[in-house]
Amino acid sequence: YQFETLKKLNIETFLGVPLQSGDTVLGVLVLADRRPRPEAESLLDTLQVIANYLAQEIKRKQAEERLGNLVTHLLLINDISSNIAAVQGLDQLLRQTAQIVQQIFEYHHVALFLIEAEVLKLKAIAGAYEPLDHGVQGVRRVRPGPGIPHRGRRGSGGQSCEQQCDRANQS
Repeated sequence: YQFETLKKLNIETFLGVPLQSGDTVLGVLVLADRRPRPEAESLLDTLQVIANYLAQEIKRKQAEERLGNLVTHLLLINDISSNIAAVQGLDQLLRQTAQIVQQIFEYHHVALFLIEAEVLKLKAIAGAYEPLDHGVQGVRRVRPGPGIPHRGRRGSGGQSCEQQCDRANQS
């Protein structure tokens, strides 16, 4: 016995064939029996055909799941886009977009800032930020660039808040 576990389980016959798709091994199809099975080796070719078919089906199912996730994301984007397109006026557009994003993605805090005359202005908030809106009268000014403390938080593409503001200022 090469495998101590097989010995402990009193396994006399053990067959294993890879679940392989191209050069990628996805797993193993294993047959084990406590009885000696002299015909076991003659089954290897048949088991390999079954394992190859199973590997292809596994890859297909994984692709279907990835496609399903992509469809879900596209539906979310479509839902947000449809709601945004129906809005009248910039302030309402920003407010509603913040609310929609907050609700769909279930984040506690969503804020939208616009750069106006080289000043970053808070234009809309949703979620736990909403009580702040009443005392601020809708606008906060923050200078973009190195002076913005970002406390190590990263935005899209791994860029800091400062880098994102710099990129926005260049466009």
